[in-house]
Amino acid sequence: IKQLLFQPPPPRVSAPMSVDLVALVAEAEEKKAAHDVLGVYTLLNDAVETKGLNDKPELLWRLSRACYDMANETNDANHKKEFAEHAVAYSKKACTLDDANWAAHKWYGISLGLLGKFIPTKEKIGNAYVIKEQFELGIKLNPNDATLHHALGTWCWNVLQISMIERGFAKVLFATIPSSTYEECEASLLKSAELDPAQSYNNLLLGDLYYQLRRWQDAKTWYLKATAVPAVTDHQKRLKAEAEQKAAKCD
Repeated sequence: IKQLLFQPPPPRVSAPMSVDLVALVAEAEEKKAAHDVLGVYTLLNDAVETKGLNDKPELLWRLSRACYDMANETNDANHKKEFAEHAVAYSKKACTLDDANWAAHKWYGISLGLLGKFIPTKEKIGNAYVIKEQFELGIKLNPNDATLHHALGTWCWNVLQISMIERGFAKVLFATIPSSTYEECEASLLKSAELDPAQSYNNLLLGDLYYQLRRWQDAKTWYLKATAVPAVTDHQKRLKAEAEQKAAKCD
């Protein structure tokens, strides 16, 4: 997507229009499989905001996912933040409507993590507990979802990157602060790779983990696995380029 023109969603209609939800979900998944990021977003945003289907968890979490993908495709910080805010709102509502929906919990946690790039440190740290809880709920409901294990591994990784200054600040605000270990991070990411080897983002993060641990050969192995995953969208192409650059540094 070369250019994204973000506009506020149109006013909701007073009553939902008659729509075949099964067909709508199938079309959204077909577009998702074809890496049609804008197509998925447009389809679901129209269904939820124009056609009034704002009480369907299966549509809401998919629209949250679509907003997340749109955020990753744009380089405009303001658009990225707006998409992140919408992603949080849609997935949170999906969780409220159906607390047993593992995908809703997954995308609520993921979208909160994305929003963390644009909010104050205090709010970001407070959300960290909610994010982890959402991923753990999702895994409990569906232990075979690769993205959930990756998301939990990413949470562990982000916690490990918190600086001493940020930790000191957090201790002033909270009785306890989020904590994790490299072992926990590695276990989650490896489980995700086991369930789905073709995840450039998971392979890349495993490379970063091993690089930080000075396990150069392991790092290069996973960076190369990331480069081997086909790249279609702009975001995927950026991940591939990053993995290629990092693999070269392991020689």
